[in-house]
Amino acid sequence: MARRTRPGVVVSRFGINVSTVPRSSAASRNSSGPPWRSHPGTEVLYSSLERRSPVAAVSSRRGGFSLAWRSPGDEILADQIFEREKRFANYQGIIYILLIELETFIGIELSLVADRTETAGNSAVSAMPLCLVAALELHLKEEFATITKDEGNQGGSVAMALLKDGSFKVRAITRNPRKKAVQELKRLGAEIVKADLDNEKSLLEALKDVYGVFLVTDYWEYMDKDREVQQGKRVADISSQFKVKHIVFSGLENVKKLTDGKLDVPHFDGKGEIEEYFREIGAPMTSVRMPDYFENFLHVFKPVKSGKEYYVLDVPMEGVPMDGMSVKDLGGVVLAILKSPEKYIGKEIGLSTDKLTVEEYAAIMSRHTGKSIQDSKVSIKEYEERNFPGAQELAKMFRFYMKQPHRNKDLTLMLNPKAQCFEEWMSKNKNAFVND
Repeated sequence: MARRTRPGVVVSRFGINVSTVPRSSAASRNSSGPPWRSHPGTEVLYSSLERRSPVAAVSSRRGGFSLAWRSPGDEILADQIFEREKRFANYQGIIYILLIELETFIGIELSLVADRTETAGNSAVSAMPLCLVAALELHLKEEFATITKDEGNQGGSVAMALLKDGSFKVRAITRNPRKKAVQELKRLGAEIVKADLDNEKSLLEALKDVYGVFLVTDYWEYMDKDREVQQGKRVADISSQFKVKHIVFSGLENVKKLTDGKLDVPHFDGKGEIEEYFREIGAPMTSVRMPDYFENFLHVFKPVKSGKEYYVLDVPMEGVPMDGMSVKDLGGVVLAILKSPEKYIGKEIGLSTDKLTVEEYAAIMSRHTGKSIQDSKVSIKEYEERNFPGAQELAKMFRFYMKQPHRNKDLTLMLNPKAQCFEEWMSKNKNAFVND
């Protein structure tokens, strides 16, 4: 570490070690610039903002620096600098913020450290009469890819949350770029890339140079577990090849393994096998395990009219509470996970924002729709004997739900405090709920 000539501060909240290096002498400020200007990546940045208004405070977050200026009239933003000099955004060396005093230059050396608190001297960065010259952060606005076949559901929720937050660039990978939901993501700033989970070549192109991946696989399109597993493994291998830093996978339990073969739920088991493969190859993966979608009550589990007087909710839980969550709230959860990779890589996170019996779900529906909706009290055995595609598969899922798989409501709400309980979700969706 260079000799200190001015006070420095370690800002532990952001994991950044701040210390001063010697100010340059007047003689050093010649045509070649001050000594620190020779550090990689600073030459172009140096000229961006020379002698601007003093900075009142400097703080760091993933994806950029937040600045509070002493002079309200100075509206120069760090993001504008970063955008102009974005070719340095992925610079892999030491990170520098370069600050300039009225007459002399001071270099502030930054290195990533964890969980340290230290103050050198009596003054903080906010007390220094300094002006911003430039800022450079490792992996600024890193590229994040969402691979999904359900742009309006899980993948769409995650892409929208990331776009609104602005910490990541979003690359939406889809088979159908012309879909309305995909075009809306494009309008909001996402890069749209056409690729297919069954086509390795397209995925190799789509996953180049990304920091992270959100992956959704779909059993229901082909009702083929082995095909789904191969799709997941293909993405896992390519992500490993490209050294992707964080994969968030929409996973589920391997029920067959958990029950020693007594119960198999193919659309769960395949995702469980993909989770296991990510772990086998040492990929930096977080699995988010969704419960039943509230949105399913608008479609596959929509209340059915029974005579003239009432509707029935045909969900065979036999009085056992069932976890649920709006798929639209998944995006906020994934965003929080991505911003704290050190906490969540290697974890399986069971999600839920409510846990109610079918009778309780029906009562809330009734209250908000003005319709009489009742639990049909259908048994799982009766349900699996019904003659519609997927009836047996869904019955197996409900058998597993009755075993109460781990879902963590408190953690879900910590990750996304705005996530809705069923009552709140119903109040917003009642008009789309029951149609005669």
